Amino acid sequence: MTGSRRTLVALAVAVALGLVYLGWVKVLQPRREKAKEDAKLIFPGTSADSLGEILLRKQGEADVRLVRSGGTWALAQPIQAPADQDQVAGLVSQLAEAKREEIVADHDADLHEFGLDSPTGAVTFRPGSPSAKALALFFGSNNPTGAFAYGMVDGRPEVFMTPLSVKTAALKSAADLRDKKVWSFDVAQVQSVDGPSLKLRRDKGLWTVTGPQGSEPAKGNGVTDWLGQLEGLRADAVPSEDGKGPFGLGTPKVLDLGLADGGHLRLLVGGRGKPKVPVGARPGTKAAPEGVYVQVAGRKPVFHLPDNDLVFLDKRASDVADRNAFLIPDQAAVERFEVSGAGPTLVAAQGQSGWAWLSRTAAAGEPAFDFSGFVSKFAGVQLLRRLPLSAKPGKPARSVRFYDGGNNLIETADFGPPMGGGQVVFSAGKAAVFLVTKDLLQGLPGSAPPPKPGAPSPSASSLPPPAAGSGPVPAH
Repeated sequence: MTGSRRTLVALAVAVALGLVYLGWVKVLQPRREKAKEDAKLIFPGTSADSLGEILLRKQGEADVRLVRSGGTWALAQPIQAPADQDQVAGLVSQLAEAKREEIVADHDADLHEFGLDSPTGAVTFRPGSPSAKALALFFGSNNPTGAFAYGMVDGRPEVFMTPLSVKTAALKSAADLRDKKVWSFDVAQVQSVDGPSLKLRRDKGLWTVTGPQGSEPAKGNGVTDWLGQLEGLRADAVPSEDGKGPFGLGTPKVLDLGLADGGHLRLLVGGRGKPKVPVGARPGTKAAPEGVYVQVAGRKPVFHLPDNDLVFLDKRASDVADRNAFLIPDQAAVERFEVSGAGPTLVAAQGQSGWAWLSRTAAAGEPAFDFSGFVSKFAGVQLLRRLPLSAKPGKPARSVRFYDGGNNLIETADFGPPMGGGQVVFSAGKAAVFLVTKDLLQGLPGSAPPPKPGAPSPSASSLPPPAAGSGPVPAH
């Protein structure tokens, strides 16, 4: 055999060995390892959709039975109540992934040695198919390290160790698995809210709030956000399934939601929860009530809401009233503004290098103007008082117009005379007249200094007009 031929043969052998090695490392070995791990699964192929019933038994406590009907889990024992679907799914997932980490006895085991002669708990899965066999897992004592629990599957001789987290996940109480969502409704269908401190009404998509200061527009997004928080109320406990007990619900505060179909949902707010001493409090600290009891009218369960949910139950008119004087939903969208009415029109725009005056050149030593702060003041200023539309300035002393990057008019503020420590202003965006603080125009240059020789300064008239049909967005 020639040298070149021997080289080719050796190369072919090397390639073949490489392919075999790659096949082992990339394909066969991972598959074998996966098969080895899958063989450890206690309940292979189990999923929430494949089950019809789950029975949980914990030594010294009532059995917990969960039944699946129409794709939804419910508690059937020791109480009949809706189950928390996420909690049940998590329980099933944990058990579906549970493994025998080590077999400590494969036959004739002394069950007493492992605490399996009197199991501390058990979980039984009954598949949805009537002909399928139920699977039961018994838990014994914990191993000496406390990281694992001894277990045994019904009908099999081997005793094995499984992570303690599996035992903890399986031995949940009915209280752990009960659905604690207080109520459910479609926020878009709510047309009115009557609470202890406010009344809300929705007409043609616009919310009005009535409080101690009368009726005024409400922030649509603020109301929607609040209703979403109410719909998502979740209790930390259900102290009574039948509604009986000293929960202060005989003379409750009422939060009434009127729905588009004419129906009503009423949340009854009762007494405060049981007094508790805060964790870590100093010795001698008095116990204080925590949370509050609530109940949906016409339904039996009583829920306990934690303290941090109390703010949602006693919303005030001032919390949702639209007190912003101007309609500038997003100040970041403002890229140009004009101030007219006192001397030459001032025009400022935002470019790649930031804000700058377009209609004037700053005088030597003139303090830098805070353009962003000026826009921010208008975007966030709160009205001092609402005024009748008849107070609209006939000939504004000054007008400020805000434009976006597309040269569309966002808002116009027409300033009138001072009044009672404030300033009269008309918001075109809200088509309303307000009394606002006097300092909104503070710091603006009083006049436009002449441009430096040879430095052209564009005037307001040289700027492109607003886009056709553009104008302030109607208030919501």
